[in-house]
Amino acid sequence: MGVEAFRFLMPADWSVEGGVVWRANPTRPASVSLRVFNPSGLEEIGIVPDIQCVWAPTLPSFGFPPGSFYLGAEVRVPITEAVKAVGALVLPRYAAQMPGARIIKQESLPDMAQAWAAANYPNLGQASFSGGKVRIEYTERGTAVEMDIYAVVGAWTIPIQGVPMTFWSVESIRYSRAVKGKLDEQYKLFQAMLYSEKLNIEWLNRYMQVREMMIQQQMEASNRAVDLSRYLSRVNDHISSTIRQAYENRQAALDRANANFDRYIRGVEQYHDPALGRTVELPSGYRNVWADSLGEYILSDDANFNPNVGGNRGWHALQH
Repeated sequence: MGVEAFRFLMPADWSVEGGVVWRANPTRPASVSLRVFNPSGLEEIGIVPDIQCVWAPTLPSFGFPPGSFYLGAEVRVPITEAVKAVGALVLPRYAAQMPGARIIKQESLPDMAQAWAAANYPNLGQASFSGGKVRIEYTERGTAVEMDIYAVVGAWTIPIQGVPMTFWSVESIRYSRAVKGKLDEQYKLFQAMLYSEKLNIEWLNRYMQVREMMIQQQMEASNRAVDLSRYLSRVNDHISSTIRQAYENRQAALDRANANFDRYIRGVEQYHDPALGRTVELPSGYRNVWADSLGEYILSDDANFNPNVGGNRGWHALQH
């Protein structure tokens, strides 16, 4: 948005990649994806985007099964424990970057959860928060490494039109990686970087304005959808004479086209028999067709042929 979003301390000889990422979530349109790493080693500290989720028992029946998106949030059955959320949601998303990763330790961190809630959701009383840390081990460039993953899970339920809607998220997903056996030594650096983060109030001001605009647009879109649904419920039972006539004309044209195609593939043509007052189908390809009162027919390509010559059956010509 044209201004600095945040700043932090990092080792002078390390490198940094990433920054603010945007997504189509009106309540949380921006997140952070950042990795700070030692270019000459395996040490790395970073943060990945938070995971915003929503759940209601009625969502699957309305076409939003688990894994789909509703109002920019993932439709997921709530997971209220942070360590379980890391194992179920965070790790699978990055498993390809951590081949053979296995959990070797997990720890609940309630103090971290309460501190996060107080800083980010001070007015959200009816909510639950859980914090946790998961340590995994895997191989990176042929070397065994360990990684600590920290996360906070918050959840709150709001009744919407009589249906309990649960909004929950996996937030503050941060990690620290080092060669196996040296991860605990890196914790001081991790902590120093964490506590040095400074958010720019000018960026925050612009972000909140964008957020409010996106929420308003979402509400207007939802209202338009409701209005459209109500309009359809009022008019869908009334079919005007113009619409009915257009429908019948179209169906009649389709019927004629299909009948013509059907006669073509069967090798027949239609003739009108005025004596019997009906239409008959006869083999195609003949110039002249006659019929008598008994319902018998003569077909001929001979222009000089007349079945009435020398007979008294009363043959009459049929019109194609």
